[in-house]
Amino acid sequence: MTYKLFFAIAIMAFSCSSLQAQDVNASTVKLGPFYINMKATEIEKLSNRKLSVKELKEQEEDYNKMIDVMVDNVIYHLHFYPGYNDQGEDGTYVLSRVISEDKRLKTKSGISIGQNKIDIITRLSKMDINFDFSKYRKYSDDGKPTKTFVEQITIRDNDASSVLILNISNEKVISFELYLQEGGC
Repeated sequence: MTYKLFFAIAIMAFSCSSLQAQDVNASTVKLGPFYINMKATEIEKLSNRKLSVKELKEQEEDYNKMIDVMVDNVIYHLHFYPGYNDQGEDGTYVLSRVISEDKRLKTKSGISIGQNKIDIITRLSKMDINFDFSKYRKYSDDGKPTKTFVEQITIRDNDASSVLILNISNEKVISFELYLQEGGC
C-alpha cells in the first residue's frame, strides 16, 4: 500500500514539474529559437509548418503582415524578406522580424512580459548597453492622429545589426520584438 501511494505521489510530482512553464530566451540576437536572417526553410523544419510562397510574397508588399507559427507552445509572429541563398542567388526568404507576447519570454537580465517600464529603465540604466525610450502618437489607417500613444524601450546591438524592442502598454511590457537594424556603415 505505501509503495502504491509513494508511486502515485511521485508520478503526480513529476507530471506537475514537467507542466511548469520554461522561460523562453529573448535577446538582441534571438527571440526563442528564431534569429534574424534565419532561412524560411529552417523555420519550416523547426515549426512543422509549410510557408507558402504566396504568403511570403504578400509580406514584400506589407511590412505589417505577419505569419504566425508555434514552437514549444509559444506563438511567434514572423516577417520575412527576400534574401540570398548560400551561393548568393535570389530565391530564398529570410527572417527580418519576430514578435511574441508569451509571458515566458525573459531576457538574461530578467526583463519579462508584464514588468513595469520604470523598473526596466532603471535596470537598463545601470548596465553597459545602448537603449532608448520612446513615446509617440498612433495614427489611424486613414492617417489621422488618435488619442493612443505607443511606448517602446529599444535595445540596440550594433555588432549583431539587430534591435530588441520592448513594447509597452499601460506602463507594462506587452511584447518583445526582434528585428533587423537597417542602415549604418
